[in-house]
Amino acid sequence: MVIIISAVVVTFVACNKESELTNNEPIRNKAKSVYVQDCSPHFLWKNINSQPCSNKPGSIFCGYNIDDVLTGDEACWLMMKDGDPFRFFLPKSLVLSSNVGVLIDSARTGAMTFHSDFEIESASMAKDLGIDLIPAGRYPAAMTMYNGDSAVCIYLDTVL
Repeated sequence: MVIIISAVVVTFVACNKESELTNNEPIRNKAKSVYVQDCSPHFLWKNINSQPCSNKPGSIFCGYNIDDVLTGDEACWLMMKDGDPFRFFLPKSLVLSSNVGVLIDSARTGAMTFHSDFEIESASMAKDLGIDLIPAGRYPAAMTMYNGDSAVCIYLDTVL
């Protein structure tokens, strides 16, 4: 009698576990997809008296435009999750060589204000990503490691 009851209990638990796994299957299939795009930043500047940001060196860092033309030294990484940009990694060496120390300072203090929208300059990249600009604003920033390099990370999924 004990053997029969034990067999019924084991069968019942196994069926419920299988049903639980089957019911959770769609949740696993709906996991967010992450896409990483290699890119090149074109840093934007302005002077105190001039309003528009441009790629001409100036005294105030505005932000950057993003392109897919890579030289190897200018590689950065834009991470997309479900079609939305959520992380942007700029290697520290690139930031320093481009004289954008303000990005590193901002990453150390936790946030950076960008004064202009980030345009996606590559038509094919904009088509693949489904966006053509990332809005200007104040975003969290931090120093981190990415692809074996010390990098500034801009958290594009949060506007402060």
